[in-house]
Amino acid sequence: MPTRYKIITDGQDQSMTAKTITLKAGSTTVAPLKFLSGALLTSPLAGAIEFLTDAFYGTITTGAARRTFAFLESPTFTGTVTSPAFIGGVQNLSGAGAANVTQLATAITTTGVGDAITLANGVSGQTKTIFHDVDGGSFVLTPTTKTGWTTFTSTVVGESITLLYTTTRGWIITGSYLGVIAP
Repeated sequence: MPTRYKIITDGQDQSMTAKTITLKAGSTTVAPLKFLSGALLTSPLAGAIEFLTDAFYGTITTGAARRTFAFLESPTFTGTVTSPAFIGGVQNLSGAGAANVTQLATAITTTGVGDAITLANGVSGQTKTIFHDVDGGSFVLTPTTKTGWTTFTSTVVGESITLLYTTTRGWIITGSYLGVIAP
């Protein structure tokens, strides 16, 4: 059984609610703080941090509700995910090149006739909007994996296409404004 420690300052027990603990820096072989997996508290305790089988939990003070820490490297959520707002950013792409899959939209500045725009596979549920922003010619969008279409061609500022990615179908068109969609 691990040893439990009590913090004592000046020979007297101290309330931890008003104190700060500074941990010594870790090293390449020793972590400064390590949690062992164990049963969660029967009743959540405000301010508590717990660890159970690959998940960290923290308990908030409002209603003493236990919440899961999110690891965003490859997020997987269960239940309903609520977000106050989503701001995805806009990639500005001039001429031929790759529309990224890390931002919600790509604004294309065309520099010639038929600028080739590619789009790699995304993650299931991801949306992407690509639009003709500044005119200097036209562009042809060709995603790596798609269903029901092969290319989208834009020749006029304002033309756009909105896509949804699924792992079974690739990029699916959910909306477009003008432009030419080739089957």
